[in-house]
Amino acid sequence: MLTFYVVLDSFTHVLGGFSSVNSILKVDEPEVTIGAADGSQYQVPSTAPNEIFVQGLLKSGAVASVNFRNIPFGNKTVDDRGLTWIITGTEGEIELAAPESSRLSPFLSFEFLLL
Repeated sequence: MLTFYVVLDSFTHVLGGFSSVNSILKVDEPEVTIGAADGSQYQVPSTAPNEIFVQGLLKSGAVASVNFRNIPFGNKTVDDRGLTWIITGTEGEIELAAPESSRLSPFLSFEFLLL
């Protein structure tokens, strides 16, 4: 979850903070597997969300949404992207993308949309 907060902080640093915001947090995996140093594994409860969706109005008046999802180990994103940032304005759109291999964590994917 720390990765999400770091990315959201960067987003608001560049574009300004939210004047109003809504969010959805969802836990898809109620348990996670932990590996011990001796090679054994055990299950522990997970309270960290696998999906976070934040949308709202920025102080500038722009509409913004941020989607974070935890990609299950061994799976890939459909478009092999780890980060997508789309900025839509009156002059058109700009899309910034980073490949999956450059994810901040090997299991995370972020999408940003600013209107």
